[in-house]
Amino acid sequence: MQILYPRCCGLDVHKASLTACILINEPERKERHVRRFGTMTGAVLALAAWLAEHKVRKVAMESTGVYWKPIWNLLEDRFDLMLVNAQHIKAVPGRKTDIRDCEWIAELLQHGLLRGSLVPPEPVRELRDLNRTELSSCSNGPRSPIALKKFWRMPTSNLPRSQATYWASLGEPCCRPWWIESRIRANWRTWPELSCGTRYPSCGWRSRVVS
Repeated sequence: MQILYPRCCGLDVHKASLTACILINEPERKERHVRRFGTMTGAVLALAAWLAEHKVRKVAMESTGVYWKPIWNLLEDRFDLMLVNAQHIKAVPGRKTDIRDCEWIAELLQHGLLRGSLVPPEPVRELRDLNRTELSSCSNGPRSPIALKKFWRMPTSNLPRSQATYWASLGEPCCRPWWIESRIRANWRTWPELSCGTRYPSCGWRSRVVS
């Protein structure tokens, strides 16, 4: 089968760790390297250095929840990234039972058998997250601690589980004003006014954010 990417990497991303597999298939050199990294910023930068050391340019990963986002944010300026739907990877026939997910992703990528999903540019992603935050901040009031845990995994740096749980445990009345303000402080007045006074009339968070 034709090899489109002689040097490529597949990433299997999880909440607290990721596994990377580099495949090198050149006439004078055939190698396979598998290594595990954390998902904190320092560990992802170490991953980037490892990929650069092996002169890898093409990298593919599964779209697993929100866990891929901090990895993507840190690597998108350095490598040619591809985000792949997990269902598409499972639908490709021929997988061996003893092969790791990262190795299977790398093999499919090497032969051009993966179809990438659309990932908008960073300004569009920021605008989309902003809009979703605004629309869901009222209707999902009781679930704000859960949403805040998810929010902590959105930037380039990931938070340890203990810190993410701590901030989320502060509760909706405390964390929601700070959460909204930190995301949309600059352009708050340009967005439609939120009708948030009905469910939490006593928290007064909107007046603190707008002022």
